[in-house]
Amino acid sequence: VGPYAARVKIERIYDIRAEKRKKIVERARTILYEWEKSKLPEDDMILKELEEALLKARVIEYGPDKLPAGPEVGKSEELIIVEGRADVINLLRHGYRNAVAVEGVKIPRTIKDLSAKKKKVIAFLDGDRGGDLILSELQRAGVKVDLVARAPYGREVEGLTGKEISDALHHAIPFDEAIRRLKIPKEVPQLPEKVREYAKEVEGKLMAIILNSDVQEVERVPVSELAQRLQELRDQAKYVVFDGVITQRLVDILSEVGIDVYLVGVRVGEISKPSERVHIITFDNL
Repeated sequence: VGPYAARVKIERIYDIRAEKRKKIVERARTILYEWEKSKLPEDDMILKELEEALLKARVIEYGPDKLPAGPEVGKSEELIIVEGRADVINLLRHGYRNAVAVEGVKIPRTIKDLSAKKKKVIAFLDGDRGGDLILSELQRAGVKVDLVARAPYGREVEGLTGKEISDALHHAIPFDEAIRRLKIPKEVPQLPEKVREYAKEVEGKLMAIILNSDVQEVERVPVSELAQRLQELRDQAKYVVFDGVITQRLVDILSEVGIDVYLVGVRVGEISKPSERVHIITFDNL
């Protein structure tokens, strides 16, 4: 060794490749053991994750508000309005490609414009207070809705199975009926005390009083003539207090004024197209 003489004696020969294979096998066993311990997701979970990724890729952004929607929301004759993006994805999973999400309680203008173009519009909402609030906002915003479907009480649309979705849509009820079933306390606008006094004055007399923005009388008319006179005096009307039923016809007349107007009557009839500018108040809520 080096500058010195040396003798070499071979005592044993090792196959290094075999040793390497042994180490690889041992390492593989360790990895497999740790893998099993970590509970790798089952095949169906992996497939579900892949499906979820594909469905998300098929969700489009619709309209100026870029709302999450199914790929056929623009060309389908029917529209399903849901609450959020996850609802759109779940409906896509079960073959419903014409859903659009409002993405919050405030109803975007895109929803109103889109629904007006459709032959049939279904609001498919969660079975909770959030769904109630959105339904109320759809009415307040004047969105065209024909039917209302709800998830079972306490459930969300995003978590429903295909059968549950089908059942809910099959048992959808007319929009007006759904509104009547709502039990959301409505905020009553603060009215001048003089309006309350006029309400007491006309009650039981089938009389109507039209008031201007200064709460001054414009005219007193019998309830039977109110609609006709409002068409002539609507530009002067700010408060209309009368002993009668608040109807869609009265709302339509006052909705063209362009300012906030207050209809104060005994009770509310069937209002299918509410106006954001016409505030409806009953005597009981004064």
